[in-house]
Amino acid sequence: MPAIAMNAGHSIRSGRRPAGLPWRRTDGSQLLEFAMVLPFLVVLAMGAFDFGAGFLMKQKLTNSAREGARISAQLALIDLTRTDCPSTGAAAPCTVDAVRNAVVAYMQNANLDTSFIPANPTQTGPTEWTYSSTADGQAILVIDRDYIIIDPNGVAMRNSRVVVNYPYTWSFAQIVKLLSASASFPSSMLISGEALMKNLASI
Repeated sequence: MPAIAMNAGHSIRSGRRPAGLPWRRTDGSQLLEFAMVLPFLVVLAMGAFDFGAGFLMKQKLTNSAREGARISAQLALIDLTRTDCPSTGAAAPCTVDAVRNAVVAYMQNANLDTSFIPANPTQTGPTEWTYSSTADGQAILVIDRDYIIIDPNGVAMRNSRVVVNYPYTWSFAQIVKLLSASASFPSSMLISGEALMKNLASI
């Protein structure tokens, strides 16, 4: 009996507790910690995916604008006084219609929807035409075939400028509400790509 009492005393003095007792189990606390961290992980992962896709889209739009500006810079400016293109029936000069078609073709090859880009633009400047979205009326494609920039020496440089705007829907707008129901983030916005190239033709 004394030996038993001594062993029991040793067990108490050593500070060891038998395994399996309730205060030794951590399964519940780990599950609670994971449940608390999970929304942050989901928001972080979705945010990285969403913003990455948005950046990729901007690259595609910039490339499509660059393709349009490249075509425009090589075309003559002589037809800019016209209000239509007899060969295609478009309500814009033939060279402007050619730039528009080049941009649309590039976007389609990049797997971007172009169904809301109209065939006919509105002239918004002496050498500028704007194609407005058939969905919401926002400017979706702007082509300026004679965009003037004054260099440091005071010389006017004639350029082609193409701007492509594209609506992008953010999944992040819904996911961020996991952190706070009152959190606000725009569900969609226009992502823009722009290119400027010096005109090779003077007329």
